[in-house]
Amino acid sequence: MHTTPPEFTLEHRWSVMMGDAITLLLFAALGRASHAEALTIPDIIDTASPFLLGWFIMAPFLGAYRPMAFDTPRHTIRATLLAWAGGIPLGLLLRAWLFKRNVPLSFALVTLATTLVMLLAWRLMFWWLRNRLAS
Repeated sequence: MHTTPPEFTLEHRWSVMMGDAITLLLFAALGRASHAEALTIPDIIDTASPFLLGWFIMAPFLGAYRPMAFDTPRHTIRATLLAWAGGIPLGLLLRAWLFKRNVPLSFALVTLATTLVMLLAWRLMFWWLRNRLAS
């Protein structure tokens, strides 16, 4: 049985964008906590800023906020993977440039894996909630 996905409204788009930002801020907070660094809001934003910039530069162009990105779980995974593959590596490059630091391979791998899991989990949860509330 094929069902039509619920309408993807402007409010949905803003909700996904806010959720993406919160997810990347949470990633930064978890990273800071794992290194026993300060967890003040300015410090978390400072740590997250290159990843937020990278994500929000690339994600719109790679289809992360198109209505069809949330038609099915498969579409959600695909759209998230594409945006992640462009946005998070750009975030790593911006981090190296902005903070004048090299990016150790171990940091890059942990960043890539963690952000992928977190973004997929958030965006699939959004897909599920949106469809559940619409039915």
